[in-house]
Amino acid sequence: MATKAENIVTLVALAEKLGRQVDTTGTAAEVAQRVAEWQEEADGLDGTGTEPVDDGEPVGTDSESAQQPAAISPSEHDGMVLVKLLMSVHLAGAYAADGVTKVDIGTAGQQVRIPESLVEPLHREKVIA
Repeated sequence: MATKAENIVTLVALAEKLGRQVDTTGTAAEVAQRVAEWQEEADGLDGTGTEPVDDGEPVGTDSESAQQPAAISPSEHDGMVLVKLLMSVHLAGAYAADGVTKVDIGTAGQQVRIPESLVEPLHREKVIA
């Protein structure tokens, strides 16, 4: 079970993904419930902020491309800030210090790139240095 601080980190990342204002007030249980609801909503998005569209084409996996780290374009570096994590957290939209490899779980002491909009709330919650 995630701590309230870890859930706030996740909530801030989900707010960024869903384009919402984040409310980090409330009990740990209330924040956890908000995370669960927003995560379910975010899981239904296709990555562009819209509901997925079924075009009738079968979806397959290419084992070669599935093993390669997700590369980001130079435009995705805009607004990314290199920070040091002070605790292990679940991250959405973060990249390793190399700026290429996506990071879902960050560990204490690890350097990651996160969207600039997340820096202030995560620093305030003492999640990053």
